Amino acid sequence: MTVTTRGSPVGGNDSQGQAPDGQSQPPFQQNQTSSADSSNENSPATPPDEQGQGDAPPQHEDEEPTFPHTDLAKLDDMINRPRWVVPVLPKGELEVLLEAAINLSKKGLDVKSEACQRFFRDGLTVSFTKILMDEAVSGWKFEIHRCIINNTHRLVELCVAKLSQDWFPLLDLLAMALNPHCKFHIYNGTRPCESVSTNAQLPEDELFARSSDPRSPKGWLVDLINKFGTLNGFQILHDRFINGSALSVQIIAALIKPFGQCYEFLSQHTVKKYFIPIIEIVPQFLGNLTDEELKKEAKNETKNDALSMIIKSLKNLASRIPGQEETVKNLEIFRLKMILRLLQISSFNGKMNALNEINKVISSVSYYTHRHGNPEEEEWLTAERMAEWIQQNNILSIVLRDSLHQPQYVEKLEKILRFVIKEKALTLQDLDNIWAAQAGKHEAIVKNVHDLLAKLAWDFSPEQLDHLFDCFKASWTNASKKQREKLLELIRRLAEDDKDGVMAHKVLNLLWNLAHSDDVPVDIMDLALSAHIKILDYSCSQDRDTQKIQWIDRFIEELRTNDKWVIPALKQIREICSLFGEAPQNLSSSHFSQTQRSPHVFYRHDLINQLQHNHALVTLVAENLATYMNNIRPYAKDLEDYDPQTVRLGSRYSHVQEVQERLNFLRFLLKDGQLWLCAPQAKQIWKCLAENAVYLCDREACFKWYSKLMGDEPDLDPDINKDFFESNVLQLDPSLLTENGMKCFERFFKAVNCREGKLVAKRRAYMMDDLELIGLDYLWRVVIQSNDDIANRAIDLLKEIYTNLGPRLQINQVVIHEDFIQSCFDRLKASYDTLCVLDGDEDNINCARQEAIRMVRVLTVLREYINECDSDYHEERTILPMSRAFRGKHLSLIVRFPNHGRQVDDLDIWSHTNDTVGSVRRCILNRIKANVAHTKIELFMGGELIDSEDDRKLIGQLNLKDKSVITAKLTQVSSNMPSSPDSSSDSSTGSPGNHCNHYSDGPNPEVESCLPGVVNLPAIVNLLNFFLLLFIYDSHRERERQRHRQGEAGSMHWEPDVGFDPGSPGSHPGPKAGHYNFVLNWLFFDNISLLGNPPLPNPFGDPNLSQPIMPIQQNVADILFVRTSYVKKIIEDCSNSEETIKLLRFCCWENPQFSSTVLSELLWQVAYSYTYELRPYLDLLLQILLIEDSWQTHRIHNALKGIPDDRDGLFDTIQRSKNHYQKRAYQCIKCMVALFSNCPVAYQILQGNGDLKRKWTWAVEWLGDELERRPYTGNPQYAYNNWSPPVQSNETSNGYFLERSHSARMTLAKACELCPEEEPDDQDAPDEHESSLPEDTSLYPHSSGSHYQQNNHVHGPPYTGPAAHHLNNHQKTGQLTQEIFEGSEEVSSSQMKDQ
Repeated sequence: MTVTTRGSPVGGNDSQGQAPDGQSQPPFQQNQTSSADSSNENSPATPPDEQGQGDAPPQHEDEEPTFPHTDLAKLDDMINRPRWVVPVLPKGELEVLLEAAINLSKKGLDVKSEACQRFFRDGLTVSFTKILMDEAVSGWKFEIHRCIINNTHRLVELCVAKLSQDWFPLLDLLAMALNPHCKFHIYNGTRPCESVSTNAQLPEDELFARSSDPRSPKGWLVDLINKFGTLNGFQILHDRFINGSALSVQIIAALIKPFGQCYEFLSQHTVKKYFIPIIEIVPQFLGNLTDEELKKEAKNETKNDALSMIIKSLKNLASRIPGQEETVKNLEIFRLKMILRLLQISSFNGKMNALNEINKVISSVSYYTHRHGNPEEEEWLTAERMAEWIQQNNILSIVLRDSLHQPQYVEKLEKILRFVIKEKALTLQDLDNIWAAQAGKHEAIVKNVHDLLAKLAWDFSPEQLDHLFDCFKASWTNASKKQREKLLELIRRLAEDDKDGVMAHKVLNLLWNLAHSDDVPVDIMDLALSAHIKILDYSCSQDRDTQKIQWIDRFIEELRTNDKWVIPALKQIREICSLFGEAPQNLSSSHFSQTQRSPHVFYRHDLINQLQHNHALVTLVAENLATYMNNIRPYAKDLEDYDPQTVRLGSRYSHVQEVQERLNFLRFLLKDGQLWLCAPQAKQIWKCLAENAVYLCDREACFKWYSKLMGDEPDLDPDINKDFFESNVLQLDPSLLTENGMKCFERFFKAVNCREGKLVAKRRAYMMDDLELIGLDYLWRVVIQSNDDIANRAIDLLKEIYTNLGPRLQINQVVIHEDFIQSCFDRLKASYDTLCVLDGDEDNINCARQEAIRMVRVLTVLREYINECDSDYHEERTILPMSRAFRGKHLSLIVRFPNHGRQVDDLDIWSHTNDTVGSVRRCILNRIKANVAHTKIELFMGGELIDSEDDRKLIGQLNLKDKSVITAKLTQVSSNMPSSPDSSSDSSTGSPGNHCNHYSDGPNPEVESCLPGVVNLPAIVNLLNFFLLLFIYDSHRERERQRHRQGEAGSMHWEPDVGFDPGSPGSHPGPKAGHYNFVLNWLFFDNISLLGNPPLPNPFGDPNLSQPIMPIQQNVADILFVRTSYVKKIIEDCSNSEETIKLLRFCCWENPQFSSTVLSELLWQVAYSYTYELRPYLDLLLQILLIEDSWQTHRIHNALKGIPDDRDGLFDTIQRSKNHYQKRAYQCIKCMVALFSNCPVAYQILQGNGDLKRKWTWAVEWLGDELERRPYTGNPQYAYNNWSPPVQSNETSNGYFLERSHSARMTLAKACELCPEEEPDDQDAPDEHESSLPEDTSLYPHSSGSHYQQNNHVHGPPYTGPAAHHLNNHQKTGQLTQEIFEGSEEVSSSQMKDQ
């Protein structure tokens, strides 16, 4: 038979199927016979030799004794499987190993067998632990249990054989085997005793053990005890103690434990003869241990309950003999004595053992106290005596001395304290000792003690709790910030889960009193108040809402009487109100809903309305704000340098906080309480903050607050809006408005006029339906009198309302346009007259400047107004709008028509940057003389379709440059069918009758005549005045310019214009033209000197000036020349701007440091930017390399070979990009073709450096190889039958691989022409003789000038390879370079085939 786990294969046969864990299967094999066909590996019929137990040869003394290794290995495997098996059958592995171990032990040879020792430690222990203690015991059949008890008898025999040797694993197994509470003995509790007959009347002294309970005799356990006695085990045990050699606490515990468990089955004779002497010897032995020995015992002790177990076992054994009460008492006293000694030992293990012993005692006395039984059987050590012993021996003081940083130590202490509190033995001095144990200690100790008190506080009496709070207050006075934080956390935790409110009430008052301490910092006070709120929030008491309202009333009283506590009181009121939930959305205020609502539900707005009714809270706070502003005014006069952002003297808060917290609280009341702000309070707040502001931040806070009040859900009483707007907002000086002030005005302006019906809200826009708007005159004042930013906001508002006319005004839009334009001219005329009077008067120059600014503002209004109306008009114009009234930069566009069947000549369309895409479409149709009604034209730029919706865009907006190639595709359409949605034939709203091509529409003069830009035209006199005013304004600027040139430029402050630093945190996403155009203007046209040094002759400056007019400011020079981030940002964002080229060429002239910065950034962009974005950077790089100063050679050299330890050169980029980024490599080659063709210095460097020549030749050959490859096929993007796509541009298209364009072949031809002649192998000169800069050369001060040499080409040996016909036939094309670098990359498929 074999014991197995549930669901494991029977007999350990792995070939059988397994059931899931937890499913019950037969846990053992059926009884086996000795038949020949038995397949069980543990079959009883198996010969002993096959089990490893056959006769062994004679053994020498020094040899290892024979042991069944095979059976041991098999046992280890079986018991350590996930579904373990213990072979308990007769002649099974366990029995064989036990017999072998007994044999060796009796001969004293077991210690010489390593396998036997391993069997003791592992296999034996694991096997019996499973078969005696596992839950599976109850599932085995009787035959299995019989085999188990037989093997257990062998275990007892083995234990007796080793008993005198103190073998701990076997002693532990003996305790397990004799434990009446193990699973095996419980299950077999009804088995009768077999060693002693039930009816046998044997004398007591002839028995070692006997069953005392006939209902559960546990006969098999009695048999095991008798087996132990029969084998002379009790006598060996007795002699072991009598001899007393090498005894220790652990040995005593191990020897006593088995019999302390089964004491009820031992006969009195056995106890008297063998154990009474032991009961007398053990206390004497333990009492004679010195402190050092006891300390060592505690240190070596692995089990924490050894002492308790010894005493308990001895007590159990003594209780078997009548009249041993005094012995039991003495044992308990001895136990407490030993515990006290252990506590006094300084080692951590000793204290932990002592605490474990105390808790064991506490658990036992608590159990005895609650056990109901005969009073005569009451234990001597009661809970009362234990508490008295703890108090008399100062146990708590000893325990609190150290080790409090250990959580497990404090956990043991907690149980002791709970016992003392329960027995009402905790004194106030004990509380003081506990609190003092953490004072000033490590934070781990503080945390552990605080956690301990938080757990115990609920069991404290009122007197103890008050005393603990007194300890808190005493510590608060001298505590550090961190200590106060910890203390607040502890105090808050005391009130958690308070159901009756007593603890919470005490803690709330304590926190409020602590927060009122004058020396408490704001952050600590906030922590205290936060804890206060948390307690109110977590309160579990039935009247928690009433408790919260009581505290609100208390805070309101503070608000009335204590000026220093206004802000904390407001915060607390708000936080407590926020603890109440908001009313649901569907809650109605009807009487029915009110009656249906649960009386216990109290919503937030109900609470705020109740507070407003009882205390007039809004009025109270508004008056408090006004009072505070009156009090701060003299303070501001006395301390003029006070910063309102800083904390005031004698206060915890800054002025900004004082104002803002009051405003925030008022808005909270209005918003969450669903209250209206009434007129008296609204005017009071506006007057004290906006009109009579003490600091600028007061007015700013007022603007923000009223802007929020006038949001989508306004909190200001709508009935007072108009009166408040007219009598308060419109009375404020417009020059005082800030951005928030303008926002406030705008919201009032729209709200009031909407309520009066003068503005109509439509979605998120407003339409003007009445010209007499309230506040319109004030808005004009803002435009004229405010600073630039606010004036621009006002101009936008003015433009918005006049360009969005309501239904009533739509029919009069022409008259409205005329009136608006006339009003602008009237204002211009008034300012012009004033300016004429003041002109020439030096004393009134400021007034003249103000009038000029007013004129600019009015002109800006007029321009924005006209532009907005023009941009809203989507049709073509007979009279061009002002933004397009001038001709842009001339452009020549090449229009290409790809066709498979025949060659179509390109068209050259003349246009300009201010022309529209629609005009280009019409021009193309006119040039090819197509039928407009039946022809659809689609335009492609860089392979991408130009949508018909972009026809209104300007050519300059599409980034088209001169000689750009546009691909055109013509399609015939039917006149009675609408075109496809994505074509350019969509009809426009202005021409509903045309459903074919809106680019064929002509202008609509009737509609166009209503535009305001067409209305400054019939009035000629007005037209002359307009241009006259513009001329006067521009002349005024010129006079200012001349005045600066005459010596007043030093007073010019540039920081607002050039102080922008794109590399600094918080700056704008990218530089705007206005940020550095002003700098360009002064640099290029006024020739400012750099850092005060005399400038070198710079060909990029203003030729009309002979000398600089002023030095550049140091901060501007730092931004431009020292900080690289500014230059990098300009290159990154504005590389295609002409102003950028001017700026960089001017600053790079004779400036090696600045040149190095520019070159480094450009090389980085060339190496890592997207290939379709490289062109601007390469153009800019070429312009920098063409600067002909004394540093040109260095710049070219570093561009080609790279900047040492910083950037790769162009050749390095080509090498790195040749495989996967071919377009990048190609564009670098194309740039160098332009450089070598246009710069003799660069070509001289190429010819004079062997390394560069080789790299250039390699690059040209690579380009030739790529262009000779077969084009890629199978592109599914183009599947047209009648049209082939153009070869995409290598400069503007996506993708990585090279396109075989016509321009690329031209580039290759020119590159081959520039290739240097090959030198004979025998004439190769070393690099050091070549006229080149050293490898690590970078830009540094050097005075060498520029030398130019013409390229005299000498033909050498012919080249071979794919590019041979290019390299061997140099083309003579005078203008080829310009065509290559500025030409297009596109060519038709047919052209490619022709080539």
